[in-house]
Amino acid sequence: MSSLSSIVELSPLLDLASSYYLHHSDHHGSVTVSPELTSSNYASWSKSFLLALSIRNKTGFVDGTIKELALDDALHNAWMRCNNLIVAWLLRSISPPIASTVFYISSASQIWETLKKRFSQPDDSKICNLQLSLSTITQGTRIVDAYFTELTGIWEELRSYRPLPHCQCGRCNKDCFKIFSEAQQKEYVFKFINGLKTKG
Repeated sequence: MSSLSSIVELSPLLDLASSYYLHHSDHHGSVTVSPELTSSNYASWSKSFLLALSIRNKTGFVDGTIKELALDDALHNAWMRCNNLIVAWLLRSISPPIASTVFYISSASQIWETLKKRFSQPDDSKICNLQLSLSTITQGTRIVDAYFTELTGIWEELRSYRPLPHCQCGRCNKDCFKIFSEAQQKEYVFKFINGLKTKG
């Protein structure tokens, strides 16, 4: 005779921690990233979209970790609902010219990978323009917070295109590249200070 206190497995459709769970507020218009994806803002757009998905525990549907289930799988319909919902969110968050090129792709992960391949690697002119902006930006007549916010945005976008290397030797505590991170941080601080408005 089984114990009355035995744990009954909760269906993924009802489990708040499951990626298959859909809240009643989750509908085709509940996620819209603004500004929409264009040919020049992939880094900030993708970060915003992933943040929206992570809040809803749905990143696995675009990064490929939650793959399409077989038709006879009990959760196939649940997978399809979540996938289609994310496809709708993607299409609502992409500028119309770009959306038209992925409209007939039915998989959210395939759309995500297509956009990533197309826009994640900037051309040299994009990096050059970011570096130019970084070298010329100053506080001017703005308050310090506004200057800091714009400077940080440029810096973070540039870092997303040119990330620091990570140790993969497997024989150390991963701190061997720390010197590069510290040097980069000092460079950022110096740039911020040099761009501040001087008194007088």
